[in-house]
Amino acid sequence: GGASAWQLPSSRSLWLSSSTRSPEVTSGLDAASAAAISTLMQDLAKTQDLIIICTIHQPSAKVFKGFDGLLLLAMGRLAYAGKVA
Repeated sequence: GGASAWQLPSSRSLWLSSSTRSPEVTSGLDAASAAAISTLMQDLAKTQDLIIICTIHQPSAKVFKGFDGLLLLAMGRLAYAGKVA
């Protein structure tokens, strides 16, 4: 099934959370700062061979395009799991 697509390979992983009140890494940032954080995460993932896992609500198109994979939940249930087109 689809769950196997989300098993982490042997690479290291990094779970990002800004705080317990707001688990989004870009919460409270303007669009330019959110894009800069997204770019930093992409660079870190590539140069350090990391899988970065984070929560982002309503990302801009630029930020969204920076992700390789998407796990989308709706009402607490899996709505989509796969590659970002």
